[in-house]
Amino acid sequence: MLPPVSIDHLASAWRDHQSAVEEFEKVGLSATFGGTHADGTTQMSMLPFADGSYLELIAPTESTEPGDTVRWPAHIQTDAGPCAWCLRAQDITGAAKAAIDAGEPIVGPQRGGRTRPDETTIEWDELFVGPEPDRFMLPFFVRDRTPRSYRVPDAWTHEGPITGVAEIVLLVEDTGWIDRFERLFGIPTPIEHADSAPGLSLRTVPGAPISFAKPSTEGNEGSAEDESGRFVSLADRLDRYPPGPACCLFGVDSIEAAHSAYALGESESFGGRTVAWFEGPIGDRFGVMETDGF
Repeated sequence: MLPPVSIDHLASAWRDHQSAVEEFEKVGLSATFGGTHADGTTQMSMLPFADGSYLELIAPTESTEPGDTVRWPAHIQTDAGPCAWCLRAQDITGAAKAAIDAGEPIVGPQRGGRTRPDETTIEWDELFVGPEPDRFMLPFFVRDRTPRSYRVPDAWTHEGPITGVAEIVLLVEDTGWIDRFERLFGIPTPIEHADSAPGLSLRTVPGAPISFAKPSTEGNEGSAEDESGRFVSLADRLDRYPPGPACCLFGVDSIEAAHSAYALGESESFGGRTVAWFEGPIGDRFGVMETDGF
């Protein structure tokens, strides 16, 4: 069985690095520039959180066309936002063996890296699981070669109510993915919620920072979107990209404190939890979720 679902980071794809950073700054989230990846085609900024997880804003370098990046070119050239998610693996060789034993093809472990603006060199091993295009849905794994503090400096930690990446909403076409996650990760049976949104079937996973969303208009003809159009856009997303991460909810202890600190829309119920989505262009993919008591 693969390692438990413990989120290292979520990668979010954008055509223009500076524009992405500015959109997050508008809602109260200031990212720190993390440098250029070893392949030379992408650069990144990051928002590290108190629990050790972080959001990565990944975009082409100035000399690279959006469709020519080594990683996630289709997502980058269309400002997809969430495009991949990563778990920590203390034993990455063991994770590779577990994937093979489960019948999943792998790429790696292989060396990855990045150079920070202060010229600090960061290195890690990374492992990708599953065939194309399933690698968008399945997490990849990372094990640091250099100290993790090089990759995620404490000094860069976000100062605000957000405590970490609380939940990644995985967009699926059918429930077969749930069976696959149960087999690979040993997750408990997800809970289906009736209050998710018109046109959306949402299943949350007790004790794990993921949920499964399946767009559906059954019984909701003519009302498959909310005022922002957020959930009808998820169905459109499946026409453009393979199943994979579509939304990210950051954890907060108090939704009231979050409203004071960030530019958020009204609070609502989503899968039995209180959430609020950010205002502006990122609000169809990013929000906060009250985690106190969960």
